[in-house]
Amino acid sequence: MCPDRLSAGLLRQASYTTVRMGVYTSLFEACSKEGKQPNFATKAGLGMVAGAVGAFFGNPAEISLIRMTADGR
Repeated sequence: MCPDRLSAGLLRQASYTTVRMGVYTSLFEACSKEGKQPNFATKAGLGMVAGAVGAFFGNPAEISLIRMTADGR
């Protein structure tokens, strides 16, 4: 694997994962009431929202990874 594609892949993973985990943690803490965890449906909804926000912010890095991979061929 080319170092450029590796760096683009790491940038994509770092941007997507950190945003996704940060949003999920914040939403989880906001939905937790007095030490009681939310139910499964709420957790699933929080995960979907966090994934969507992470995908939105990780999209530029994803595009650069795809373009770098296509240019290498």
